[in-house]
Parts: sequence; structure tokens; C-alpha cells
Amino acid sequence: MSQQAPTPNRRSLTTAERAARNARIAEARAAGEPWATIAEREGLSVKQARRCRDEHLRTAGAPPPSLDADALVERVLRGHLVALDRLEALAADADADSARVGAARSLSTVGVNLIGLLARLGRLGDPGLLRFQAEIRLAVDAIYGLADRYEIPPEEVLATVEGMPLERAGLVVG
Repeated sequence: MSQQAPTPNRRSLTTAERAARNARIAEARAAGEPWATIAEREGLSVKQARRCRDEHLRTAGAPPPSLDADALVERVLRGHLVALDRLEALAADADADSARVGAARSLSTVGVNLIGLLARLGRLGDPGLLRFQAEIRLAVDAIYGLADRYEIPPEEVLATVEGMPLERAGLVVG
């Protein structure tokens, strides 16, 4: 049989005492007091103190703490960028082939997720439209290449391309 260390004799809080403690924690946090200070004063872990505050807000009918969406987006973007940097290094320098392959595969996934996030935030255009624009640019480059090969003046090519309905779609050609 193993013996466990004795636990300190702690009396359970009454419902009223618990509610008062949770209210103190919520008020202290709302006043800007750090979690570590609140937790130490109340004899709790930081995680427990946060739970007490959340419980107080739920039972008091108050809305949950507001979410700083800009800060969250910045944090997520920063995480993606850090992941890209680390995965690029791992894909290039890992000791094992399997680690390099896995890093390259993950690098692709993180990159696609980052581009999708940026597109949803309006920082990039629609990914489908971006792909279409890139294909149009390739086609236009090929047209100019053929025009050069057959000595068609670039002005004639430009006049023809500008007359196409692509301009009305907001595509930049050339």
C-alpha cells in the first residue's frame, strides 16, 4: 500500500462565501489587477481564479469578457509566421529525411491556411480570383512572346488586349 501525503484541512466554502470570493476576483480583475496577484491573495491557482471570475460573470448574468478581435488576429498571424519560419528551417536542415518531408508538408499546410486567413480578412483578394489573375498574366505574357516572335508591334497587342472585357472585370493586364 502506498501512503499519500495528508491534505490540509480546508473547509468548503458556502454558496454565499463562494459567490463573494468570485465577485472579489471579478472586481479585482476588472480593475486591472494581475491574475497572479489575485490568485495568491485568494489562495488559488491562476487557472482557478479565472474560473471563479468566469463563474461570477455567468451567474451574475453579465456577458463574458469582451474579445479583442484585433489582438487575436494579430496573435494568430504571428503564430503562422513563426510556424513558417521554423518549418522552413526544419525542412532545410533536419537530420532525418522523414522530418524534412514532414516539415515541407506542414509548411505547405500552414502557408495555405495563412493565405486563406489573409483572404478572409480582406488582406488578399479572393484566392480563386487571384489564381485567375495569375493565369491571365501568364496568357498575356505568352501573347506578347508570340507577338515579339512574329514581329507584331506591342502597341497592336496592347490595343487588342485593352479592348477585351477583362478590363471591365477589374483585372490588371500587362
